[in-house]
Amino acid sequence: MGGSAGSENLWWKDALRAAALFAVDPAGIAGIAVRAMPRPARERWLTLLREFLGPELPLRAVPLTVSDDRLLGGLDIPATLQAGRPVAIRGILAEADRGVVLLRMAERIALSTAAHIVAALDLGEVVAERDGMTLRQPARFGIVALDESIATDESPPTALLDRLAFHIDLSEIRLRDIVGPVFSHDLSAARELLPCVAASEEVIRAFCATAMAVGISSLRVPMLSLRAARISAALDGRRFVSELDAALAARLVIAPRVGVLSEPAENPAEDRRAAMTVARKNLPNPQALKLRKMRIGSCLNRKQSRKSSWRRHAPRYRPGCSRSSRRRTVARQHAGRGGPGRFGLHCIAVAPPVSAKVDWAAERASI
Repeated sequence: MGGSAGSENLWWKDALRAAALFAVDPAGIAGIAVRAMPRPARERWLTLLREFLGPELPLRAVPLTVSDDRLLGGLDIPATLQAGRPVAIRGILAEADRGVVLLRMAERIALSTAAHIVAALDLGEVVAERDGMTLRQPARFGIVALDESIATDESPPTALLDRLAFHIDLSEIRLRDIVGPVFSHDLSAARELLPCVAASEEVIRAFCATAMAVGISSLRVPMLSLRAARISAALDGRRFVSELDAALAARLVIAPRVGVLSEPAENPAEDRRAAMTVARKNLPNPQALKLRKMRIGSCLNRKQSRKSSWRRHAPRYRPGCSRSSRRRTVARQHAGRGGPGRFGLHCIAVAPPVSAKVDWAAERASI
């Protein structure tokens, strides 16, 4: 991100725009991933975000070593013993309903904790089974994930990053770059106008084509881009998404996922061919699918043939014939058919009566 002071000031303005869009609809945007160390720029950005959210949207912090009971909720033992009936306690995610969850050091978060947070984002509620009870509590919230990683191979879980709309980087922002006017939009009016904002079909197709052209296969990216464009229009007091709103959404949602957006081709046919090339790379190989079907078919045929062969050669015993009698007569079938069967020797249906005393050694010698 190194560059002139003017370019870094643009990065700071985009970070403020992302915070304003997120503050209008935290649950719809899902969240922001902020890559920065604990420095004045990050603290200033968090302060402005709290001002944008206001008192009606609380900001709850999740400890790094939080337990599942504290995160999802569980059984309140003292209250249960006092009331004589099961009493459930709310977790952090349920307490943050219609608010924002703050994840510090998100690159070190446990995978189990990330899985619970991702499930709550997808369902809009917290589902926990604790002590014989099934708890379902509403939990529609946004996430601010602070990435404090130093190495390039350290990052928050991929499943979590895929669901967060904005990925901003404040690591190169200096204190002199954070000066300037702050957004003066009416966020409350934007929240009321947002359900009435619509987008044309051309804007939706543009988001999908752009994501495909740069090799993004996740369907959440075009959806999050459309949501950000609608919020941008609501901030300006408009009921329809314009080209400026779409360009801002593409810069904030799509561009950070690919680094730099590719230049659009002058010929629309080249855009379509490039998009189809990316799609073909993500689709499975038809020859591989055909070979896989042939292998599965041969395995099924081989299994069926084994089953039918065993049914043809299965031993048929008379009712009332004991197991010891069956074992004493296996040599007869071996002599009659001249070879071992499935278990080493074929069995026959003729068995001596139970009262008869068979000399096994003599019988075996005669064979």
